[in-house]
Amino acid sequence: MKIKYLKTFAYFLSIIFLIFLTFFLIFFFIISLKPIKINLVDYFDRESQILKETDLKELGDIYLSFNKKTKNFELLIENLVFDESYLKDIQISLDLELSRNFFNTSLKIFDGDFTFTDRNKEKKSFESSDDILFLLNEKFNFLKRFNSIEIINSKLALKLDKEIYLEYLVDLKVKDERVYGLISELNNIKNFLSFDLRKDEHLNFFFETKEFNIDFIKLFFDTDFISFNDLRISGNSELTMIEQKSLNDLKFDFFLNGKLNYETNDIEKKISFKKNKFDGNIKNNNLEISLNFEDNKSKFSIGLDTVLNEDLEPKFFLKIDSIKIDNLLEVWPKGLANSVYSWMKENSKGLINNVRIDVKTQFIDKKLTFEKVDGNFECNGIEIEYMDLMPSVKNIYCNARMEKTRVLFDIHSGNSNNLQINSGTVDLYDLGTDSEKAKIDLNISSKNADVVKYLNLTEIDKSNYTKLEKIEGDVLLDLNLKFPLFLDLKAEQIKYSSNASISNGFFNDVFKTHSINDLKLNINVQEDLVKYDGEGFIEDSLIKFDGEQVSKEKNIVDKIDGKLNLKQNLLKTITEDKFSDYGGVIPIVFSYVEDGESFKIEGIGELSEFYVESEFLGKNLNFSDGRIRFIVSPYNEKYSGFVDMKTKNIMLEIDTIFDDSEILKAEIPKFITPRQNFSLIYEKNEKTDLKVSGKKLKLSKIKFEEDSFFSNHDDLDVDLQVEELFIGNSKFVSSKINFLKNKGQFENLFVELMGNEDYHIIKIDGDQNKKKFFLESNYAPGFFTLFDIDLKINTGSLKIEGEKNIDSNGYEGLIAGKDFVFLDAPFLADFISLFSLKGLAQKLKDGGIIFEDLNAKYEFSDGKLRIIDSLIKGSELGIQFDSVVGLDDDFFLTTGSIIPAYTINTLLTKFPIVGDIITAGSPEDGLIGAKFKVEKIDGEYEISYNPISVFVPNVIKNFLGD
Repeated sequence: MKIKYLKTFAYFLSIIFLIFLTFFLIFFFIISLKPIKINLVDYFDRESQILKETDLKELGDIYLSFNKKTKNFELLIENLVFDESYLKDIQISLDLELSRNFFNTSLKIFDGDFTFTDRNKEKKSFESSDDILFLLNEKFNFLKRFNSIEIINSKLALKLDKEIYLEYLVDLKVKDERVYGLISELNNIKNFLSFDLRKDEHLNFFFETKEFNIDFIKLFFDTDFISFNDLRISGNSELTMIEQKSLNDLKFDFFLNGKLNYETNDIEKKISFKKNKFDGNIKNNNLEISLNFEDNKSKFSIGLDTVLNEDLEPKFFLKIDSIKIDNLLEVWPKGLANSVYSWMKENSKGLINNVRIDVKTQFIDKKLTFEKVDGNFECNGIEIEYMDLMPSVKNIYCNARMEKTRVLFDIHSGNSNNLQINSGTVDLYDLGTDSEKAKIDLNISSKNADVVKYLNLTEIDKSNYTKLEKIEGDVLLDLNLKFPLFLDLKAEQIKYSSNASISNGFFNDVFKTHSINDLKLNINVQEDLVKYDGEGFIEDSLIKFDGEQVSKEKNIVDKIDGKLNLKQNLLKTITEDKFSDYGGVIPIVFSYVEDGESFKIEGIGELSEFYVESEFLGKNLNFSDGRIRFIVSPYNEKYSGFVDMKTKNIMLEIDTIFDDSEILKAEIPKFITPRQNFSLIYEKNEKTDLKVSGKKLKLSKIKFEEDSFFSNHDDLDVDLQVEELFIGNSKFVSSKINFLKNKGQFENLFVELMGNEDYHIIKIDGDQNKKKFFLESNYAPGFFTLFDIDLKINTGSLKIEGEKNIDSNGYEGLIAGKDFVFLDAPFLADFISLFSLKGLAQKLKDGGIIFEDLNAKYEFSDGKLRIIDSLIKGSELGIQFDSVVGLDDDFFLTTGSIIPAYTINTLLTKFPIVGDIITAGSPEDGLIGAKFKVEKIDGEYEISYNPISVFVPNVIKNFLGD
């Protein structure tokens, strides 16, 4: 029974299937002959929800047909209005296939009129190209339902802005993972863009353009910043993409025509393009696109240079081969690193090369903002000012780098106020903020004087480098400065450090008038610490030192340690060549400490390698294991000095107070050498006081023609009392010397020199109205020896008295002497031999000539001694003379007559008649005198005479006899 029902049901189904199949075949046959119109929408109200819920505004006739060639159903739609786009004819093919989708659909649009309008532009603006793609996808999302799309002879209009209205003719086909087509400008179809995108193993893209207008890129920019005027591109491109957003190979070669305008800080910059090259490529995953053009004699290149990755952040660049800074600022885009622009405009000028500026940007509300700016360029003789009131740095050759708020100069050379910059950096950062700053690191070479002049222009405390003012030489300086760029910059706001080395240096007046030659000095300067070390020569003595300068409580503290190898030439200069011979070296270790108003110099010298010969100190000086120590420190407004020397036979201590020019006070409590043993007190105020006492004092002979301590002081008070006084080789016991000298004149004088058998006394005393002079010596040869005068006399006493009135400039008085015996005196022998007085000459040679008496008058004033009416006589000879002696200038002149008392008489009596007349009948009383002259010329005595020039009557004989 069941089987019967099943058979009946199967039969019924077969009949229905055959009816359906027959109907379907008849339907295929009918629509293959003529399409069937199926306007289903007409059956509904035009206000129905179907239209309200879509952007479909109008829909014309719909026809269904079957294509016998393609064996596909085709749906033809006429006059479709979708949003603001009009599609005249749309053909949809339905390819029946046994698949999950059942139908493989394709779409063909003929003679369409696509209009793209952003109806929400008041509410929404494009921030990037993704926004535009999103809007297109939103409007034409239905196209994704088709496996194949073909757009033929259709019009595309873009209405995205009131200034942007573009119309194109479009032919497009999308099928089997390939998209290719042609887009032409509606008003000039010769201007086109063709493209071919296919995907096989890789995604390959090729397109070609010819004078294609690309003003549509205004969509990406704020038109207030940049604008285009008929900007067109020609050329072709190839692109290969391995994966999405991963470009493997890209090459394109375009040419650009048209005009581009953009805003600078001062004007609207206009750039014209005429077949300017626009190309690009990918190398090592780096995408570079560039546009090359010329403007104002400079070659520009702008483009895109970025590394491709998942988070693609495009980086634009600008390249310039060579441009003046003024011209660069003219093309500088508004809003690009404004602080750098402002600084460069105010502080730099010159020519720069190989400029490259990289900019990362963002689009916010269609406005282009510069997020990060990096740039670099080469300086070619530019000039920059890094600080107000400071000289600019000129002729700079460098590499420079700039960022949004920073400019960094890597300097190769330059100069500023005679400072030659060898290398360095000038880093200007935080520009455009309230705390703009500068950091400067320079390697400088110059003369030290120029460095000091430069430092004087800064706000650096001058006390930090006052010592540099005394130094000359070649400087190699590493200078580091860091400071805010303030107009009213304070010294304490400058952070600085430096390393300097000085060669071929000269340190002026490091010790009195002594300087350091061949100075080599290294200086390290920090904000509160200066360290230095160096070496050089003072005369022939090597000095090495190191020290530091520290700032403590606003005071500068100097500490120096050093070593001086004191040698012959410097020691001669210090001691004013008081010693007869020097040798060896004195190694002196010294230190110097200064803390503002006070300082201390201390040193110790080893004397083992030193020797000196000194008449004043004595013979056989032994410096073995000896030491000398000295200390110098301030004393009120002057200086205090202490010297201590100890050797095996020398012991001395010297305390002094002095200023820059002379010793003002000295005390020597102990001065012991093989030759000396005394103490001394010296003080100079309105007059100079000198007190010497002790056991032994040995002095050299006194020479009037030479300057001495006594002759160089016009106001002098001397008190000398020693147990043993030696002047030359003369020794005196318990001697006293004291005198007061005022304005070059002696107020009083007392000299008492007591020898074993001789004595010498000199006195000047009296009141203000009259001064009396007294000199007495019982041994004249010894007295003259004290003054280095050797008359070759053996005995004799001398006495001189004189007076000086208040209205007189000198002394007048008498000279008397007795028992002078002249020995073999060269001067006297020469003098007598001129007169051929052989007997006297022989007597002088054998036993000397005796003069019993000396009488003369003298005048002494203004350093000149005049001896007049003088007569010295003996039994054999008499001499009458007048003399002038200059004690200051070594002048000497004597004129007079020589009167032989015996030899001439014998000679004259041999003459008949004449002898009787002259001698008046007494031949033994006859006498002849002869004139002579002695003058000192260039240190030599010249004698001239007339042997028979004066006949002397008997009255003279009688005078001589008396």
